[in-house]
Amino acid sequence: MRYEDHNRTADGDNTQHPEFAIGRWAAANMTPDERAACTVYASGEHCPMCAAAHGWVGLGRIVYASSSEQLAFWLEEMHAPPRLWQLCRSITLCPA
Repeated sequence: MRYEDHNRTADGDNTQHPEFAIGRWAAANMTPDERAACTVYASGEHCPMCAAAHGWVGLGRIVYASSSEQLAFWLEEMHAPPRLWQLCRSITLCPA
């Protein structure tokens, strides 16, 4: 393991996702080839912001335990309000 982080959005800054921090760290500490060869493990599927950061930094594959679709279903079951990422379902990630 080269880097580990956790969600820091409790202070009200909704950009403090661990996937975003991993991208920043990787850009500063790994070569492009090392970034492309790495695997990022996460508890949930990346939100659009983090997916874009992941792609722009050039990180390798992503492995996650639960999908955004699963999370949306669970939140709906709990009658939670929709999250911003649920409203942004279609993105183009790092076009060539």
